[in-house]
Amino acid sequence: MKIDPQLRVPDFKTSVIEFRNEGREIDSLGGSISLTYRLKKQLRVNLNYTLRYSWYISDPEDPTEAVGKGNRVSWEPMHFGNLSLHYLQEKGLRVGLAVHAASASELALPEQGGLFDDVVVVKNPAKWFMSAYVAWRTNLDPFWVEAGVRAFNIIEMPFRDTPAVTRPDGVLLGGELIGRRIFVFLRGSI
Repeated sequence: MKIDPQLRVPDFKTSVIEFRNEGREIDSLGGSISLTYRLKKQLRVNLNYTLRYSWYISDPEDPTEAVGKGNRVSWEPMHFGNLSLHYLQEKGLRVGLAVHAASASELALPEQGGLFDDVVVVKNPAKWFMSAYVAWRTNLDPFWVEAGVRAFNIIEMPFRDTPAVTRPDGVLLGGELIGRRIFVFLRGSI
């Protein structure tokens, strides 16, 4: 990347930016379906479901080989669903409540990739949680502006944000517990 000599910052107009894969490839195949039913003009229910199946390339057993030249490993069938209820006015109050659910997956791997090595179990426990938002929309013809607050995990379910690895000695690594989160948002149309 070129550096602008006067400002000492990257010169984005003449530089070429490259994004390179470090070697580990993940392939995914899946799809989603979404259904929305309008109970009234402002009141709607939405149900959506996603299925994803992934494979990744394991690290090679020979450390002199390039990363990504290992075996293709089946990783997960992932199921994710949302059920939401929304009260949406064109201007004024907008409210929503949603229940989210994700599947469980478990995968046992030899720690060093060998036949007789200790087994490491990767766990991603099944989870469900709730979110809600409240917002106020103002119309500024032909645009609109909306300000609101969204609470994520409103009843504080004890789930982990990443898969956790259980070592052979029983120690649990990774998979931090997530508590409640609150976001303030401002959005609009242009």
